[in-house]
Parts: sequence; C-alpha cells; structure tokens
Amino acid sequence: MLKSFYISGLLLIMTSCISQNNIITLDKTIIKESEIDKRYAQLYDKESDISIKANILNDSLIISLASNRESSLRKIYNLGLSVSIKKGRNKLQINYPLSQDQKLNREEFSKLMQNSNRNELSSEYKNRFNKYELIEYPQRILEEYSILEKSKLKLNLYHTSFNIFNYKLKIPLDKFTGRLEVSFFNTFTTDDIYDSSLSNKEFVQKKLQSLEAGNQNQKEYIEEFNFQIQIAE
Repeated sequence: MLKSFYISGLLLIMTSCISQNNIITLDKTIIKESEIDKRYAQLYDKESDISIKANILNDSLIISLASNRESSLRKIYNLGLSVSIKKGRNKLQINYPLSQDQKLNREEFSKLMQNSNRNELSSEYKNRFNKYELIEYPQRILEEYSILEKSKLKLNLYHTSFNIFNYKLKIPLDKFTGRLEVSFFNTFTTDDIYDSSLSNKEFVQKKLQSLEAGNQNQKEYIEEFNFQIQIAE
C-alpha cells in the first residue's frame, strides 16, 4: 500500500553539547549500547522541543530522538514519524511509527500520558505500532515490515526516567558512510487530511475563523528538521 509521505526545560539538561551548525561529526569509537541514553544530545529542534543524538555502535549508526513536550508526542502518536537518510541520489526513508486511523485529541492524549507509567507507555507503543515502512530511492521501492521480524534495521519507542519519550533507529553502516543528509517530520499533517475534505466555502470560512482567533501560526504537525551526520571514512 503506497501512501504519500513527507517523527522543555528538562531536555535542556541533556543538550549542553549542541552543535551550532546542525552537523554531527562521528568517528568509529566503540561504545556500549547501554551508554547511548546517558550521552548528551548533539542537536536540538527548538520548535518541537526534540533533542537529537547520533552514535556509532559496532557496525551500525544509531539515531535517537527524545522529547517530553506533550504536544509533539501527540503529533507523532497521531500522524506518524518519518526519518530520511540521504547520500547523493541514494535515500532511505523509514516511516515509524505509522500514522493511525484512530487519533487521540488533546484531552485523550493528556489522560494517556498522566495515567500511564513509563513501562505501560512503552508497552502501548509496541502494541499499537507494530509495523514500519521502508522506502528506497531512487528506485522508489516501498516495503512494509513487522517490528518483530529479524532484520539488521532496528526500531524502538520507549520512555526513560522523567517520562521522556525516546525514538531509536539502528541501521547498518554498509548502507551509508561519509556525510549524510538527515531529516525527520510527521508522515502526514492534520491540515492536509482535514482540508482535503472541505468544500471551497468551508475552507475559506475555516481560514477566516483561524485569523480571527489568532491561531494562524499554530501548526498541528511537526515541522521538518534537517541536519547532517559526518561519519569518518
């Protein structure tokens, strides 16, 4: 099934070593996987309050995203998250978690966050988001996989202490090396889904109401964030 595609103060504690030019430089220093969550983030998306880390583990690249901003987590939960990794004409896009038909409003999602501990939330993610999609360019080959399938590519959603949401992607280095262009964004936007169902009159009325309410700058999706990873050859 082919679709159209385009993933606070507390986190500032984790981002004291942020790069100012959106470039993460990595060598092939060997570290333990258990140390990755303890490392400082290298980049920070202020707009969505998402911190970004990249590490080399054995022969794999690990990209980690983390946030405790409820509005950003709800956007990922409802609209899915896509991570794109590109070098030259070759690009790999990983869609996980996938956008869901049954979406939660602010009140419902807030209740889920407040009434669940980190283990319950991690289990909720595993039960709800059990598939991912992989698109390879320039061939535009799309494949869907189960999270439980044995694969070199690994994906995980979980919560750590202070209920911080974590996304982790592990991908073999034989796919990419050198300088990579990376981005993450919501798979869909609520505006695209909702506006497509409106008549012209309804669409104009919606825009007028938004302007009167002063909400023209509020977005119900995560803006695309772009950065680079430089891996030692």
